[in-house]
Amino acid sequence: MPYIVEHPEQYIDLVKKQGWYLSQIQNQTPALCLAAVQSDGYVLQYVHEQTPELCFAAVQNNGLALLYVKQQTPYICLAAVQQNARALQNVEEQTPTLCHMAVQKDGWSIEFVKEQTEELCLIAVQNNGLAIQCVKEQTPAICLAAVQNDYTALQFVKEQTLEICLVAVQQNATALYYVRDKTPDICRVAVQKDGLTLRYIEIEEQTPELCLAAVQQNEKAIEYVNTEFMDLFLTKEPCTPCTS
Repeated sequence: MPYIVEHPEQYIDLVKKQGWYLSQIQNQTPALCLAAVQSDGYVLQYVHEQTPELCFAAVQNNGLALLYVKQQTPYICLAAVQQNARALQNVEEQTPTLCHMAVQKDGWSIEFVKEQTEELCLIAVQNNGLAIQCVKEQTPAICLAAVQNDYTALQFVKEQTLEICLVAVQQNATALYYVRDKTPDICRVAVQKDGLTLRYIEIEEQTPELCLAAVQQNEKAIEYVNTEFMDLFLTKEPCTPCTS
């Protein structure tokens, strides 16, 4: 239960170090509240009488404190998203400007965009390819941008195309692991870049050409070669001439 204290201003130094102490003070003053939210934005939830100045200071400290702002303004929302892009989830009235700023700052914030557009999604995955997981409607352009940013995003591409897969594999050969339809062309690019990716190609899908290319790139790839093709790597010992 909050207490009424004498001379609350004397507690300013205390709330500057431990903002949550504000919750224990009944007779709050503007100066005391300001010191508290500047120390910890979340303390805004304990402020009895919010003002635009207090709310602005709170979100400047922690954008997610927007959750406790009773009367949001464009100015306060902008400050919140600038501090933490994921504060977008607490914005009551999203604008294109706020959404653009959020996804440009943190691709994952596309999850909180109420009305996703291809432009916003592109910005998001260009910032963080893995944010494609939060994209509601994937397009070839969005998927391509995602794997260009992070090849592991390929695993979240719903409709993989040859072009998208090749881009991912060219960026990092281990992307072959996420390719659902491992065509000869994709496999060749992968093993030429990293022979050890032969491990991701099913034995029955291997060809002598793929195996040779893989081992030429990395001799340790021989461990993953189909046993039927092992004779390709057997070296014949030169004949020693007979002496009489």
